[in-house]
Amino acid sequence: MEVHTHKSKDDRADGDRKVPTIDEIQTYQDALHISASEAAWRLFSFPAVEHHSSIERLEVYSEGKHKVYFEKGNEEVAALKSENKPTELIAWFEANKKFSNAHHIRYIEFPKYYTRSTANRQWKRREKYKVKISAKLTYDFKIPPHSVVGRMYNISPRERERYFHRTLLLHRTGMTSFKEMSKIDGKQFSSYRKACCALGLLSDDAEWMRCLLDAFASTFEPLNSFFATITGLCEPSDPGAPWDKNLMNIIEDLRRRHIGVPEAVKLLQHDQDAAQYALQEVQDVLKDMKGNPTLESFGFQVPAIELQELPQPPEKNVESA
Repeated sequence: MEVHTHKSKDDRADGDRKVPTIDEIQTYQDALHISASEAAWRLFSFPAVEHHSSIERLEVYSEGKHKVYFEKGNEEVAALKSENKPTELIAWFEANKKFSNAHHIRYIEFPKYYTRSTANRQWKRREKYKVKISAKLTYDFKIPPHSVVGRMYNISPRERERYFHRTLLLHRTGMTSFKEMSKIDGKQFSSYRKACCALGLLSDDAEWMRCLLDAFASTFEPLNSFFATITGLCEPSDPGAPWDKNLMNIIEDLRRRHIGVPEAVKLLQHDQDAAQYALQEVQDVLKDMKGNPTLESFGFQVPAIELQELPQPPEKNVESA
């Protein structure tokens, strides 16, 4: 390790000169000013610092995608250890199986009534809720909750299913598995987003559909670029719905912009091919956005085959008057 010492100009001129010692603590105390109210507070020995409500961080992830920390070379050992130490979410599922009287408590509220065991990392009831009724030990959750704040990690809406999973965890109670999270009134949904829609937790995309219809009739902006902006920045609940409803308008807009290019007209003559080219243009716009979102992240399928490059119309030169 190299140590570099910087000397002032005076120090370099006179190496034997003593450097004055500065007592920073004493300097601070000499300059410290205490107002009358603060002085009275200290004279009465009132607490100057108080810590209230501990924070319990609650992890949110899709099934089989929890975090595992490891040192390089010990990946397998860390993976095996993680199986024996359940996460907060897995332990919540297990607690709901074990404690039927906890089915009314949401995941984010669970730390107020339960604490995690240091031995097996499972949730166990807090002692303050134990009461005896007719010589029988039970738990009374009407007692004011413990001063613990549960906080789930923030998740960007761009992480589609993980974001919708977090939304469900904020509202559903008594869940015992990942699969049950997406089961509503006995019906099993294929995704967390569809489960959120079934519960009425997401607004519909009628607003974005109207925007696309208005844009088709009144704007000179390519419609697929406008759709990419809505998808990448406006966070519609189901990007596929506005796309399906406006697909023919998007295709017509694409053909209209290439009407003077015979090669392009030939490539776009079939609706299926034109839709693939429109998706490709949407992907090109998404790449320039923050975070580099992709079609797959919004539930779209990328073009199955490599598309021939679509010839572009020549740019029009507008001469100033």
